[in-house]
Amino acid sequence: MKIADLFQMMAKHNASDLHIKAGEPPVFRVAGQLARMQNVPPLTPKETEDLLLPLMDDRQRAVLADQGYEDFAYHIEGVGRFRCNLFRQLGMLSAAVRRVNLRIPSYEELRLPPQVARCAEFEQGLILIGGVTGSGKSTTIASILNDINAKRRCHILTIEDPVEFVFKDDKAIINQREIHIDVKDFKSALRSAVREDPDVMLVGESCTAELIQDQPGSLAMGMSLPIPIVPLELPAYSKKENWGASETFYHLVRTLLLPLAPAPGAPPRESVTATGWVAPVRQGRGTLWVVRSLMGRKALSPSRRKLCRPRRP
Repeated sequence: MKIADLFQMMAKHNASDLHIKAGEPPVFRVAGQLARMQNVPPLTPKETEDLLLPLMDDRQRAVLADQGYEDFAYHIEGVGRFRCNLFRQLGMLSAAVRRVNLRIPSYEELRLPPQVARCAEFEQGLILIGGVTGSGKSTTIASILNDINAKRRCHILTIEDPVEFVFKDDKAIINQREIHIDVKDFKSALRSAVREDPDVMLVGESCTAELIQDQPGSLAMGMSLPIPIVPLELPAYSKKENWGASETFYHLVRTLLLPLAPAPGAPPRESVTATGWVAPVRQGRGTLWVVRSLMGRKALSPSRRKLCRPRRP
């Protein structure tokens, strides 16, 4: 058994994730549920390393040895693109692999509300996409960028670790920079971006003060792992700087993955839904507050509804 065979099985059975660890057979996530590979004995530590180490080059192996984990993308022609995370646990090698669809779905296919489609119309400001792992952040933001690509003559710059969806130039031109391959780190990439004339910029998995402070007057998009429900604290800015940062925000979107009822004979499917947004966020005593929910106030718990009330100055 080779790792390419497992990747092909992911594509064949529409699995979103693959888990590999010593002591277990390969485990696939299909329609949100984990399923062990049948009629395959548990992998030994050596078999696990023989499967996974060929995925990495010398630099990536050095990072794994130094940090205990490494993130990278892997592409198999005719099969797909995969986001790989290799890590050590109990002294043994394990992996979590996410399959990235080659085709970027539309808003309609993702069941996204019309407020999300509005993000493609903005020319300045900051859009933050947040949600738990696997909730559709990357897919949501890819659909927005693909919409911009189809409609606007502009320069789109992405900074990712690793690059997931690969775009093809349409009306826009797109440059995609991968951390550790094209640029040293996010901070260096953001500093460089100021001189690269971006109209739209994506910073993957990085909601930092640098993105708020240094975004070069263009439309900037970022992703955040924790669900960005109120409050979103800013670093130690002055009152004037804090208000300016609050004016930067256009949209704050929280994503959630929901199961869809399949048609007879069809495999289960999932869709992304956005459950919260803001346009723009307003400031109260140094804090940015989310004040709207697409699902309505009744969808929030009493404690969450209390948080969503903007503070009085």
